[in-house]
Amino acid sequence: MIRRADIRNFRCYKHLEIPECSRLNILVGENGSGKTALLEALFLPLSTNTEVSLRLRQQRGLDGSYAGSLRRIEDALWGDFFYEYDLHTPVVLTLFGDGSENRSLTISRGTEYTLPLSLPESEGGVAGNPMVFKWVDSEGKEHAVTPRVTASGIQMRDTGEDLSNFFLFPSGQTISSIETAGRFSELSKAGSHHRFVEVFSQEYRWIKDISIEISAGSPALFATVEGRKKKIPLANVSGGINRIVGILLAMASRSSSILLVDEIENGIFHTHQASVWRALLAFTRDYDSQLFVTTHSQEWLEALVEGAGEDVGDISLWRLERREDGPILRQFFGTTFRAGVEAGGALR
Repeated sequence: MIRRADIRNFRCYKHLEIPECSRLNILVGENGSGKTALLEALFLPLSTNTEVSLRLRQQRGLDGSYAGSLRRIEDALWGDFFYEYDLHTPVVLTLFGDGSENRSLTISRGTEYTLPLSLPESEGGVAGNPMVFKWVDSEGKEHAVTPRVTASGIQMRDTGEDLSNFFLFPSGQTISSIETAGRFSELSKAGSHHRFVEVFSQEYRWIKDISIEISAGSPALFATVEGRKKKIPLANVSGGINRIVGILLAMASRSSSILLVDEIENGIFHTHQASVWRALLAFTRDYDSQLFVTTHSQEWLEALVEGAGEDVGDISLWRLERREDGPILRQFFGTTFRAGVEAGGALR
């Protein structure tokens, strides 16, 4: 688990210290208060590839094509990572945890490339100072990676580490059917998929079974639906159900995982919210996982209190509030959070 974190010079945060993290952490606040940026700040140190920075850009709706000088492209790709676009001050994201999540990432401009600047771009020549991503792992080992922008394209590189227990689920992202099928297959091979299916058949009683089938040559999860002769791709049954299945499968297939979910409420009908929370809480506890989620919904907070009952000791709510000098964070833990919701407080 991530126990605490320190964020410096990243997006809207000049400096944010998070003194304590729970097993389940719910982030609330107005649009533009820094919720998504905070999830990104927690996820980037857990990544191992500079390519993730491009995915974050595209997940925010920015175009994936680039034009202009090499320096302009670099500034466009990574400049908005830096607080007020101050590229002279490094981004430093530090996580303090129990295992491999105890790591940091520093993003800064490095020294000039070693290749001669006079080398033609067609032969790999580049201009300016590169952006350097330097991860420090839980053993204190540095992994410095420099993505290169050349006339022939962007060369993204990784650290060579294997960190497969950390997941980011952006708002509105469609979860790959091949990805979920692969994780379900891992559970099936281990003989532990029956409990997973049971969770959904209890809440969605018209879903009788879940299995892996081949669709157009690729594996996908299919649902056996009451009253239907043929199985249906789970993604076609409900996009919201398919997303929650993907989140739960990530936990079930990778114990001691950390998951960051933007807008957890997307696609789930209000009558199912308490039971979805119960399933999420059960999986985080059973599989020793940690969740960071954002929501805009007061209903979801009330449903969490209903779903958790008296067992709220490992739950916290983080309220982000905008200020002229950047967002501030207020945290409410366990019974304090529950009392606020039960009293009708608009914590979101």
